[in-house]
Amino acid sequence: MTFSAPTVPQVTGLSRDEFIFDHMENPAPGPLSYPAADLDPTHAQLTVRERENDLRTTPEGLSFNYEGPNRIAVTRPAGFDAGAIYEFIYTAKDPKVMGLGFAAMRDIVSYLRHESADATGTPNALAGQIGLAIGIGQSQSGRYLHDFLYWGFNTDEAGRPVFEGLMPHIAGGKKTFTNYRFSQPGRSPYQHSETVYPGSEFPFTYPVTKDVLTGRTDGLLARCLAAGNCPKIVKTDSEIEFYQQRASLVATDTQGNAFAMPDNVRLFFLSNLQHYALASDKSVLTKTCVYPTNPLNAGPPLRALLVALDAWISNGTLPPASRYPSRSDGSLAEPTPEKVGFPRIPGINYTALMTRPSVINSDVMPPTKGAPYPVFLPKTDADGRALAGLHLPTLEAPVATHTGWNLRKAGYSEGELCDNNGSMFPFAATREDRMKNNDPRLSLEERYPHPGDRASAVEKAAKQLVQDRLLLEADMKLFTGIN
Repeated sequence: MTFSAPTVPQVTGLSRDEFIFDHMENPAPGPLSYPAADLDPTHAQLTVRERENDLRTTPEGLSFNYEGPNRIAVTRPAGFDAGAIYEFIYTAKDPKVMGLGFAAMRDIVSYLRHESADATGTPNALAGQIGLAIGIGQSQSGRYLHDFLYWGFNTDEAGRPVFEGLMPHIAGGKKTFTNYRFSQPGRSPYQHSETVYPGSEFPFTYPVTKDVLTGRTDGLLARCLAAGNCPKIVKTDSEIEFYQQRASLVATDTQGNAFAMPDNVRLFFLSNLQHYALASDKSVLTKTCVYPTNPLNAGPPLRALLVALDAWISNGTLPPASRYPSRSDGSLAEPTPEKVGFPRIPGINYTALMTRPSVINSDVMPPTKGAPYPVFLPKTDADGRALAGLHLPTLEAPVATHTGWNLRKAGYSEGELCDNNGSMFPFAATREDRMKNNDPRLSLEERYPHPGDRASAVEKAAKQLVQDRLLLEADMKLFTGIN
């Protein structure tokens, strides 16, 4: 099911599109987010830079032409690789009322829960069958849930709650670029791309706090606290949300100090996972990333946490306690290799590179960066495993170092973070192999000297997670073969 937002005709204004082509096709096609109101190329601005923090430039050989109101063709200059950032600012027309997407979700869920028929008399097939509702969203739809809550849409027009429970997954400390003219909800600021698009500004977290950089006081719960109907929230993030999506600001104030979540919020860090992986995924090399990807799947703990959220809103059974990195216990570290403690794996260049969020001035075009916010990364052990969080059973008896970050390879803005991909670095098979390569991590031979050692450790970890209500008994077999 999709929602098509209405267009407002005869309205124009500046819009900005950013392209990272990740190929060397020249000219390169650039689809526009909104139709151009003026097809005179001299009335638009195209710039290029190799990296996010570089100055915008207009070098010789850079040009574009309109292929119609909805598309340009970019002629690329020499000296820039496939990962360069092209920014196009133009006068657009026909903005869409994207904010109605929040009202649509609110109204349809409220209708299904409470009404016997719609305005035309068509019966509601679910009338009287829904007592409670949970909203689940991952990545962009998880950020949508942050906005849905923040803007007060979790209260319907009759003053009733829409969702008793919310479960935003891999949304970090971000919202969406939705409640704006010429909005682009798909944009998501990362370390190498889209950094100054709206959607990642204060507030980053649930409690109402003061932003020392802007003087504002706000929180994702501010409106529901005023209405007295805040939902129960189980929020889950992978490791990449700390590197790319401001997740440390979920657990700290804007001075970098730790604070506790309110009683209706639980936070879970799914340690050492990348943004997303299917249950069937294998570690592979991609076109743009240096290192093999991370295949660990978040499904098993998410299923258990959904069951826990259901019990929480249905009968008041408290869910497991939060498992999230914190400055208070030292599991959130300053973003340097030494403070994070990541091992010096041969051939791996770990720099603690991460997104550095700042105050954004969106009143100018292009938007500009102001004062930076303090951000932190999960501290690791000697294997590169995060000290905090929920560890999958296979991470308690690992065969490799798994990370939520990866780097772009040569030809694609080398060394920048590689979007949503993590990495996997296998352990050496024997002590002799690791000594030969100066690998500080114990080999498989040293970790599991006897047949069955690893299987036994995985089974023990899985049973403990079941006991902690962080893994369903039905999912034990995914790790141990036990039904």
